[in-house]
Amino acid sequence: MSLGNLVREALGEYLARTGSVQPAPEAIDEVLLAEPFDDPHPDPQLSTNVDHYLYGATRRPRRRR
Repeated sequence: MSLGNLVREALGEYLARTGSVQPAPEAIDEVLLAEPFDDPHPDPQLSTNVDHYLYGATRRPRRRR
């Protein structure tokens, strides 16, 4: 499986969860090909909490140095 197919599959599952409908392949392509989104309030912990955003997992605590 290519990385592109993996991304399309994950995005399709996410869209199905948020919209309660299985999205069409055209809808997935539309999201992937849309202009980049510039978040006015970015989450500095996004890379740490990626599982929270993608799968609804609990947020990870910050590591202490």
